[in-house]
Amino acid sequence: MKFLKHKESNPHISGYSSIFLDSLRLLAALVVVYVHAHDQWIQATNTSLGIRHLGHTSVIVFFVLSGFVIAFTTQNKNRGWKQYLQARLSRLYSMLLPALLISAIIEFTIFYIDFNMLSEYTRGASWPRYLFTMLFLNESGLISAAPPINRPLWSLSYEFWYYIIFSLFIFLEKGWRTYLIIVIFCCFAGPKILIMMPIWLAGTYAYNHHREFNNSNIAWFLVFASIFISVILSFVLPIIPFELGQEPMFYSNQFLTDYAIGIIIAAGLLILPMNRPSSLASKFVPIFRKLGDLTFPIYVLHHPFLILWRTLFGYQVNDKFEMWTAIISVLFITSFLGVYLEGKRYLFTNFFKWLLNLRFLNNWNTKYSFVMLKQQVQKK
Repeated sequence: MKFLKHKESNPHISGYSSIFLDSLRLLAALVVVYVHAHDQWIQATNTSLGIRHLGHTSVIVFFVLSGFVIAFTTQNKNRGWKQYLQARLSRLYSMLLPALLISAIIEFTIFYIDFNMLSEYTRGASWPRYLFTMLFLNESGLISAAPPINRPLWSLSYEFWYYIIFSLFIFLEKGWRTYLIIVIFCCFAGPKILIMMPIWLAGTYAYNHHREFNNSNIAWFLVFASIFISVILSFVLPIIPFELGQEPMFYSNQFLTDYAIGIIIAAGLLILPMNRPSSLASKFVPIFRKLGDLTFPIYVLHHPFLILWRTLFGYQVNDKFEMWTAIISVLFITSFLGVYLEGKRYLFTNFFKWLLNLRFLNNWNTKYSFVMLKQQVQKK
């Protein structure tokens, strides 16, 4: 009896698989919000350390999902390198720039209301951190320079360089010039970002080598089991080689532990039931897509708003009711801002469309021979 079908060409994200992916990314963002609120309200214990690691595991989920979805879009919606960069850059900057502006305003506000509170979230001059983060250089080399008032922005630098390096492999013809360009960009990214890239690539592998189970019930059981196991491992696995947030590699310190968790998550996506249309699921796909789209604004905006809440209303250590009140309030605010900012994304799309169509880029395109990704159609 065969449990696996042959690989299907370009599996499509639809129906229950779409609902699952949107739900997973939203849940990961909510976990991050809870972890950061827990850090700020609840006195540190051994359990707190495990909860903090769960927050980092949520970012690993983001990396794997990102690789999976990027592989899907380049295989099914590929229209060339310009459209790829236009989509990726407009997506990142449409949230990053407002997040930096809001973070700066909140930091300025806290400075005048409660300087002692702000002192917990400043490390020297602030403006270089904002500049480095705006250019996605805040995690390059061996520095970690995201504004402390909005620490979650560290992961956007990782995502940016994964998008760029991946696009060079996909859209440039192979040759010594291409490899030289890739090496140069890898030097800009730095060792911390590169050492975590296999986790992102595990997501691309999961899509490009996707397999379908004949029995979707077994497949779904294994998919959910992979998520459950990754959660358990975030509590019980030893931290290898170093604790997070410290030198030499800060958020990449436990990369070996993260590899194990990332591989398990990717293994679940490898057998995610796809190409199985459902009239019932299709009715709910748009709803979950809208909810899933809130993931990004919630992730990049929640941290400074939690700190602002504590500054404006005060806080009591270990007061869980107060913590949950703050969480719900911040989720409402960030969701509202997310809907508004998503409506303005077209401004960034138009800007990058104009930028990427400048004459010198067209000349560079001809000189270095950008190519379209060829669709590989495999028959059973």
